Amino acid sequence: MTLHSDHDLVWIGLAHVAAAPGSEVLAAGKNAFTNVVGRAPSTAAFEAAVGDACRALGLEVQSLEEIEDYARRFAGTSIPAEIAEAREELERGQEIAFARFFAYAVD
Repeated sequence: MTLHSDHDLVWIGLAHVAAAPGSEVLAAGKNAFTNVVGRAPSTAAFEAAVGDACRALGLEVQSLEEIEDYARRFAGTSIPAEIAEAREELERGQEIAFARFFAYAVD
């Protein structure tokens, strides 16, 4: 885990991932979409941290889209429970946290 500063922003993005051989999260031949949150000083650092976190889970990032400041994304709106739970993981020391993985089979 990379140490982060309390001044780092919390980011959110939509990750499209694929199972790598030996993945503990997805079965072979599966891909998934998931919301991911994390602390980082920049979007580039967030992207790199998401890649590291995915590799640690046996996943390969296919794309990371809709990256935005978490506070801006949810300003004036309610936060879905699964995303709020992922955000709480950051308060427990996680650098990157994933919401539910929506998996689908690859033909």
